[in-house]
Amino acid sequence: MSHMSSIMKRLRELKGEFDAMGSIALLPAEDFGEFGRLCLELLYLTEDLAAPPAADDSPEDCIDQLVVIALTLRRSGDDVTATEIFLRTACFADTRGLGRLSSLAYNLAGISFYNLGQYESAIESFEQALERLTDDEHGLVRSTIIRLNWGNVLHDQRRFDEAECVYESVLKQVDEIPADVFSGNSAFESDRMRGMLCNNLGANRTEWARSDSGHGAESCPHLTIAEHFLSRAIAAPLSPNEHLQARTNFAHSLILRGRPDEAERELRQLASQCAADRDLMLQLPEIYRFTAESRVAQGDHRGALTDCYRALESSLAVADRLQERKVVDTFVAAMKVTSSVLIDGSDTRERKAERLMNEASDFVDRLVDFLERKDLYTGLNHSKAVQTLSVRTARVLVSDTGPAGERARREVEMHSLGLAAALHDIGKLFVPWSLLNKLIPLNEGERSILRKHSENGRYILEQVGLPEIGAIVVEHHEAPDGSGYPTGRRDSSLMGATIAVADAFEAMTTVNRHYRRAKSRAEAVAEIKGLAHAQFDGDAARALEVALSRA
Repeated sequence: MSHMSSIMKRLRELKGEFDAMGSIALLPAEDFGEFGRLCLELLYLTEDLAAPPAADDSPEDCIDQLVVIALTLRRSGDDVTATEIFLRTACFADTRGLGRLSSLAYNLAGISFYNLGQYESAIESFEQALERLTDDEHGLVRSTIIRLNWGNVLHDQRRFDEAECVYESVLKQVDEIPADVFSGNSAFESDRMRGMLCNNLGANRTEWARSDSGHGAESCPHLTIAEHFLSRAIAAPLSPNEHLQARTNFAHSLILRGRPDEAERELRQLASQCAADRDLMLQLPEIYRFTAESRVAQGDHRGALTDCYRALESSLAVADRLQERKVVDTFVAAMKVTSSVLIDGSDTRERKAERLMNEASDFVDRLVDFLERKDLYTGLNHSKAVQTLSVRTARVLVSDTGPAGERARREVEMHSLGLAAALHDIGKLFVPWSLLNKLIPLNEGERSILRKHSENGRYILEQVGLPEIGAIVVEHHEAPDGSGYPTGRRDSSLMGATIAVADAFEAMTTVNRHYRRAKSRAEAVAEIKGLAHAQFDGDAARALEVALSRA
């Protein structure tokens, strides 16, 4: 058996093993490690593709197999590994002079980058895909598909006018291509492509309307245009999933028109339709997300939160990273409604914290619980442990003696610290699941996305009426020597520094889904002490050691 044949044989075996695992977000912990091992083996195999071609080399077959296995990974929810395989496939195709296949692989890599929210990398991949197309009928048809994907990136970047220009130009291009030419170079007919573009144009205008409405601008003209395109999409020969998506987008326009009760009835009907047909389950996350929005519009914030949970769980079950991100936005909006009932905006940070700790612990629990539903490790167990240890460490830093008024003030400060510690990782809600749980080493772009969780946490807490707590949360990865993030500031508050040491200790001593060996308590304390005044505040590090010795 040739070297290439042996690689092909193992790739087919790996695909079967990945298929059997299904959505990785639903894997039990004992199988997650096996999934990571298989990913590492796959990456090792594809490194061999850089070798010079042999006489019996069959590059087309190998590329087909690589694309199939990367698509399997993407359906499983691992866009991170899938993207790497698509890029390696594109490079392999380039070395063999297979421009069409290279273009296909770059386009698929762009879609995966888009799913992960890495928009600039997505656009770069689409540019590479377009560059490799030839000036013939195949290249003309394939360019419409790649440019449609490019428009989707612009839409998600909220560059609505640019996205519309791309969609409209592609629609015009499709109209100019003979139907037989289009179907001969695509997996679907041109009429279906028109329907997809009309759906995208309608969805783009709907989001544009919501954005303008949020800034006090008139939204009705946008919605009129949106409903025109969505009506065309609903009448087009779309697939069942695409047709359901167009109807879902139309229901969204009803919410924005101030008819949320009608929208909710339509969305409930669509959800029932999905429940009766497993092939339509891909649409459930968006249906539940818009149902939550309709409930927010009707003032039913508790019902909205329930539908947010359903949306998140269904997005993880079908490995839908796009909806995973959008569900978080809807959840934050629902929590904003809840917080407006509980929090007086004129209250001080301490008063807000005291009210939440004493009167609305359910509010904080819901925020942390939503994170736990996305990722068990960074959810409730870790968050609660960091909260407990942060407060114990802070009590070492401040004396419990002194005038009664002073002790009361310190106790309120403990409420603020406790809230910030419990919610320190809330920004990870915006990190794609597959990146949050990546087993292979992160590249620089992925590290950059992960590091944004501190700023994301501040954003979420500002949105739900807790900007003062967000100001503490954003500091928990800063460092005295300026090497931390997100700003590299050296003068973080003692509250932020306290959470930093507690977070580090819990991370070092807890076995997580990456199966890294947990350090002993003594090893973790020694490491934190060794990094005092550089990575960690010296006073906070000493107080942590004292707090642990009193346990």
